[in-house]
Amino acid sequence: MYGSPEEVVAAAFALLEQQEVTGDFEPGEMQRLIDEGEQSGDALDAEQVFAEVRELRNRHSQNKAG
Repeated sequence: MYGSPEEVVAAAFALLEQQEVTGDFEPGEMQRLIDEGEQSGDALDAEQVFAEVRELRNRHSQNKAG
């Protein structure tokens, strides 16, 4: 569905902005969460995270089938 990790992040930010505009977030809450994330430590390697998510999805699918 997404061509790159950057597209995933862009889509996530667009959704967060939409939720803030429609009232799902308090004013300024999204920026506070972004700031908190930036200060939370070292960034994760996106490819490694996606590989782990794929592995979990595969395991889950195998468990349901077997």
